[in-house]
Amino acid sequence: MGKLRVGIGVLALSVLIIGSVGTPAGESLGRLAFGWVSYLVRVVPKVTISGDGVFTGVFCLILFTVGLHLFLRWFHREIQTTAGSPNHGSRRWSPRWTASLVSIVVLMFVTGISAAVVMHQVGWLLASRRSLLTYRAAVGESSTSNLQMIGLASSGYLSHHPALPVANTDAQGRMLHSWQTAILLDLPIKNAGDIQTEVPWDDPRNSAYFRGIVSFYLNPEIGVVRNLQGYALSHYAGNVNVLGAGRTSRLDTIKGTLSNTILAGEVSGQFKPWGDPTNLRDPGLGVNSVPNGFGGPSGKGVNFLFLDGSVRFVRNTTDPAVLRRMSLAPESSDPR
Repeated sequence: MGKLRVGIGVLALSVLIIGSVGTPAGESLGRLAFGWVSYLVRVVPKVTISGDGVFTGVFCLILFTVGLHLFLRWFHREIQTTAGSPNHGSRRWSPRWTASLVSIVVLMFVTGISAAVVMHQVGWLLASRRSLLTYRAAVGESSTSNLQMIGLASSGYLSHHPALPVANTDAQGRMLHSWQTAILLDLPIKNAGDIQTEVPWDDPRNSAYFRGIVSFYLNPEIGVVRNLQGYALSHYAGNVNVLGAGRTSRLDTIKGTLSNTILAGEVSGQFKPWGDPTNLRDPGLGVNSVPNGFGGPSGKGVNFLFLDGSVRFVRNTTDPAVLRRMSLAPESSDPR
């Protein structure tokens, strides 16, 4: 009877998912049931196993198991002796019993970590201003569309500023705000003008604002949206040679090369908050080749936003020399 109930439950869930295909509810149910598969496919190839960490973990587990077994064998013998059991000495503590206890402890440890992570994510979802079913629709149809919107916002910024929005500093040299903060007013979002630009982005007077998610800065194929400090992340970084602090990125210095100069692009790891002025990378390091470089979640290439507003997919096999030419600073790429 128990197996029959389980079978009916699985069948009902399958019918519910299939019947709601193409709807927000169907997408959410599908990701809840099968999203872990795509996550493993995307993440496992990028996992680096530490030999020292594995050895230390295995060694400590073996040491714990042996010590626990010796203690329980002694404890079991003492209990039998104290109780005056007639079978004293006839049945010793079995290693299989110790192995069962160790397995339970390990399972409880893994379960505890999993429960903590789940509750952490649930807390973020409950605190979010967006509903669970509309979240993915809010972050844009694709990463390409998000980059195009970032390009439009950068163009809008240029309509009332003489140069591109570089990471800025104050008179003391403190990093204040990022290029992504500078273009917020040109994105279709609310309350973009509430940031106090005279103090750093993570100042207490600004930190609450930078915990808010900006949908256009999130790649729909990537799940993580905040760091451990609670700041909202960006899945896109700027070209450090164009948007780095101290640059004078005027378009007239790169006239004729707009379609070949990278403005920003996707990143697949080591994400930084969108308000962080250091959210910059060098395309010349290659595509999906170094942890702090540009890369797409597919691992096959990256979508780059160019200064002319176009978005093009660049594969891992692209010659590094070509990438360096496309990532040169405006002053260096000026043929005059």
